[in-house]
Amino acid sequence: MIELQNFTKYYGKTLAAESISFKIEDNHIACILGRNGAGKTTILKAVCGIHYPSSGAVIVNGIDVEKDPVQIKQITGYAPENPVFSMNYTVKEYLNTVVNLRCLQRQKKAKKERVCELLEQFSLLDVKAKKISELSKGFKQRTILAGALAGNPKVLILDEPTSGLDPVQVQEKREFLKQLSQTRTILISTHSMSEAEVLCSDVFVINSGHLVASGTADSLKTDYCSSSLEEAFLKIINEEKAE
Repeated sequence: MIELQNFTKYYGKTLAAESISFKIEDNHIACILGRNGAGKTTILKAVCGIHYPSSGAVIVNGIDVEKDPVQIKQITGYAPENPVFSMNYTVKEYLNTVVNLRCLQRQKKAKKERVCELLEQFSLLDVKAKKISELSKGFKQRTILAGALAGNPKVLILDEPTSGLDPVQVQEKREFLKQLSQTRTILISTHSMSEAEVLCSDVFVINSGHLVASGTADSLKTDYCSSSLEEAFLKIINEEKAE
């Protein structure tokens, strides 16, 4: 379970998120919708312990992120939209590094086996010796997700998980995330309204650092008299502008 309790985050004097509260139950896929700069990535990073609330709390599987950040990093996996890693790494070198960091309790042999599992699971065997800089967008996305799942986390955090993928790759990734959600809680940010409708049981709309609407895709469409989630989203954002 993921729970935000009056989560507020400042960067210096800049307010990024204010008094946001929501809960995501186990084995659900939830998404955050919002314009660029709305505060989506701020929330994602807080959930996986990259930074802490200025006030309020973030609770993941019963653990307070600020009180036990080491444990949080062990139970969460994070795949940013634009990851920072050495483009000179090969795919296998990158996964070796991540597994060594994420699987500290495993023996050397078990770590090697985990890398092999990830290469096979994400169909990366044919590119394992390629540098990340040489990969297509699709293979980079697979490599990022493989890294996020290296430690077999119970909570998965994904920032724009299908950005830049072609329609076939998008469909494959959505099906994969559905499978993962049988045993994991997944929180994503996305600009794709169809992705939110197809994948997510919970939708949270963020605008200028505030939670302005939440519910299922269907309930939001009903509440805002809309034929699509995109139409509902635009009405929500425009209402906020008017206020």
